[in-house]
Amino acid sequence: MRAIAPPPVLSVVGLLRPHWKAMTLAMVGVAGAAATELLEPWPLKIVIDYLLHGKPLDGWMAAGSRWFGDDKLAVLNVAVVAVAAIAVAAAASSYL
Repeated sequence: MRAIAPPPVLSVVGLLRPHWKAMTLAMVGVAGAAATELLEPWPLKIVIDYLLHGKPLDGWMAAGSRWFGDDKLAVLNVAVVAVAAIAVAAAASSYL
């Protein structure tokens, strides 16, 4: 009688099982890096739409920019803070 070998997928899962914590941390880092890559153009959109084209701020962005003031410089400050926050998140993700 021949012994039946386990399917190859199960043997790979068995090899990775001891490293599940490191693999999970790596996946969180990759997801964070992907999210920050998607968010990078957003501050530029703020500058183009609301500073150069002169559109009024809408929704939560209007409330958030009031922390910095009520003029165009406040909108620019929001964009700068967004760039800094995205850069910090990208650095933290790549560190993982």
